[in-house]
Amino acid sequence: LAKSFPSTMTDPAGKQAKAEAIGNRIRAGLAAAFDDAGKIVCNDYPADDAELVVAEGIRHLTRTAAAGAAIAMECDAAYPYLIKMISLWRQYGLPGADCVYHYATLHGDYRYVLNGNRGSATVFELEVWQGHVSDLANWKFFSTTKHSLAPNQVIDVKFSREAQDGDWLELPPGECCLLVRQYYGDWDSESPAQLHIEREGALYPPPPLTLADSARRAKQIESWLRTTTAGAKRAIQQHLNADPATLPVTPIAFGFTKLRYLRGHYRCARDQAVILEVKPP
Repeated sequence: LAKSFPSTMTDPAGKQAKAEAIGNRIRAGLAAAFDDAGKIVCNDYPADDAELVVAEGIRHLTRTAAAGAAIAMECDAAYPYLIKMISLWRQYGLPGADCVYHYATLHGDYRYVLNGNRGSATVFELEVWQGHVSDLANWKFFSTTKHSLAPNQVIDVKFSREAQDGDWLELPPGECCLLVRQYYGDWDSESPAQLHIEREGALYPPPPLTLADSARRAKQIESWLRTTTAGAKRAIQQHLNADPATLPVTPIAFGFTKLRYLRGHYRCARDQAVILEVKPP
């Protein structure tokens, strides 16, 4: 026979009302950030391309929101895993057709191990960044691999504040992240990495998500939506402000340290061609 048990919660109705009120504020904050980001990517661009700009702006907005949900709501430094934040179909900001990026949230209080097959992408790099990517103004490069990791080899890389033997990357104090870059030279012959990251001493399964953590991660999504779209608009404006006959060199704080971007713009009809004249360095 079924047996009823008294609730161990005191004032369950009051706790429910409090939790739902917090949930209402979280949703309102996300909705406001989504709307702000949408205005940034859809409005105040050249009128000649109004319909195309709005159509691509909506797509850019949803891609940015999808990436924000992945790198904030789905990330836990105590139980990290590699998330594909930029791919062939999820392009935002500056396009990178031959670039694939994986991201994992880490924390300097923990120690981690990354292992698996490195794959054979032409360029493969592991980077540690300090802070959270949703706070772009304070997201800073911290460390990277000291030597190249050979293609198609099994790797075993450690991450911690304290130095360790073998392949090791230093972590900064507090919140940080791992960024895995794979740049392909030949998609037909090169293979992607097969990697797994785990915190040392982690006990599974992970504990349930708390409302406090949900609220904190939602704030990160809000920040991500606003800061990445605002940064993208500044970059686009640099393209539009440039002389159409030139491609000015514009260094940025992201990517490889020696990487330089040439930002210009052009219009090319179906019966026209764009000719790029370059003087080798």
